[in-house]
Formats: sequence, structure tokens, C-alpha cells
Amino acid sequence: MLIKLHDLTTLATETPGGEAAKIRGAYVTPEMTVSLVAVDMAGLMDLRTIAIPAGAFGTPDVEAGTWPVDLTTDAISQCDPVGEKPKSALQAVKEVISSPLPEMHNTLRSADSHRGLSLDLNEGPAGRILDLVIDTDNMSIPFIVVETGSWLPDRQVLVPTAKLLSIDWENRTGNIDATQADIKSAPDVYKNDQLTSVGSGTLLTYYGISA
Repeated sequence: MLIKLHDLTTLATETPGGEAAKIRGAYVTPEMTVSLVAVDMAGLMDLRTIAIPAGAFGTPDVEAGTWPVDLTTDAISQCDPVGEKPKSALQAVKEVISSPLPEMHNTLRSADSHRGLSLDLNEGPAGRILDLVIDTDNMSIPFIVVETGSWLPDRQVLVPTAKLLSIDWENRTGNIDATQADIKSAPDVYKNDQLTSVGSGTLLTYYGISA
């Protein structure tokens, strides 16, 4: 299933025992695959955010607002905390409600940190990364959502992650192997906040990538 990171963070986990916890985000590898999913444990065990291995998750049920995870509550309690555990319940509540995820978790980078990166094309600006598209079948990130900005107003386009050549994290910039003409003429496969496998294959072919 292909789904935006933004939409994933509106879901709650569903364990075999029926317990629920809020999805906060994800941590990705340099190769742009999801390795860990960050989950808020407030109300389930304690007030902290933990990192659950991405392989434990099944297919999201957007209609039900859940994302099943094949781990017992006991196994979840052994998962690695994201950041330091708060020293007080008040501090924990503030962290859960208002604080962003730490940018790094060990060697992995928060998916949230990709949002807002300014991107350049071969001959000019592309825009900025608005979101990531995750394939929950294999936890890859096949596409980025790019808001094109002033050179192509009111457009959000999907660009294959394979076209993302480099990222300069210090300056929060990146480069895409495409032209402005490529972006302007890209097929319209991103309607009603949904991305189908047929549409994604069409888009990959358009950019010269084997589907």
C-alpha cells in the first residue's frame, strides 16, 4: 500500500491484544527505506516515544484509522526509546504534544527532517519536499511529494526517490535529476490524496525508471 507519511501519522497502532498507541513518525536509512516507526506510548504503558521495527507492521487500515503491529504489549515495552525518557509526567506530556521527534535516532534520520528541504533541478529550482510516500508492503519510500513554489504555482508533484541525487543536510538543500519540463509535464497520478500502484508505475516509466 502506498501512503503519505502525513496520513500514517493520523493512525494508531493496533496490537494483537487490541491496545492502541499514536503513530508519530518514522526513521529512515540513507537508502530511503523506513527502518523504525516512532510511536507514542501515552495511555498504553507510559509517557514516552518508542521505536518499533518497521517489519512488525502490516497493511494500514485508513478507514478504521489503525495500523496493525504484530508485537505483544510485552515485546513493545522492550523497544528502544526515542530520545531520553522524560524526568516527570508533566515534561512527558509536553514532549508528546508539542515536541518534534529527534532528528536522528542512532544512525537513522527522522522522516520529518526531510520535509521543507529545498530542491534544485538540472536548470533551476524544483521547490521543497512537502511529504514522503511510503510503500508499507516493503517499507520503501518510492516517491517524494514536492511543492513546486513560485515557478509553478499551486502544484504538488510526485518525484521518484531514485531521482533524488543528493542532500546537503547542513544547508537543507538537495538535487533532483530532472528538468522543469519534466516536472511540468508529469502525468497527473496524484488525485484525491491517493496514489495507486497503476499510477505509480506510469510515473516511474515517465521518469525513465523500470516499474
